[in-house]
Amino acid sequence: MLFVDSGACGLRIDAVKHMELGWLETFYLRLYSKGPLFIYGEYFTPSLQKGDDLYEFYRYSNVSPPVLSIPIREDIVRTFAFFGGLDKLSEELEDYYSHFVYPTKAVNFLDSHDLVRFLNAGDRKDEIQRFHMALALTLTLPGIPVIYYGDESYLASKDGRGDPPYNRPMMVFDNTTEASRIIRTLAG
Repeated sequence: MLFVDSGACGLRIDAVKHMELGWLETFYLRLYSKGPLFIYGEYFTPSLQKGDDLYEFYRYSNVSPPVLSIPIREDIVRTFAFFGGLDKLSEELEDYYSHFVYPTKAVNFLDSHDLVRFLNAGDRKDEIQRFHMALALTLTLPGIPVIYYGDESYLASKDGRGDPPYNRPMMVFDNTTEASRIIRTLAG
């Protein structure tokens, strides 16, 4: 509550997969009682399967906030960083969003501290152009886009690919990049 009382307007709750759903919903209700707040959870799973409690969490909870769209993030990276087919990506996106009662609750992202950054993945050929395409898609899919620090300035570690520290290098502040312009334009 300290962060909310101090003026935080949003929270990312890590590892919700390992929390009891009843407790988590009570926690969210307590946070929401403080006023308007954007909250989303991180539930690490590469695919959404019926019977998985994430599936139920997404579909039936009117109180619980959304969780990161990790399954489609993997599809986006596979398509743009590794030259996958757009037809396959289209099928994956359609299937993913069909699981939602409210697809606009999806939290879409391209990079996070848990995953290899897009610019550290895949083939280096035309990587900036492909990053721009993946970023634009992420910002325009149904749901809420979340930008990880440094995406606007092409932050990536060329020293390695794993976590830590390669997904979390020191911030480079540069709001003059094409990625920054894409984010500003599409967020508007």
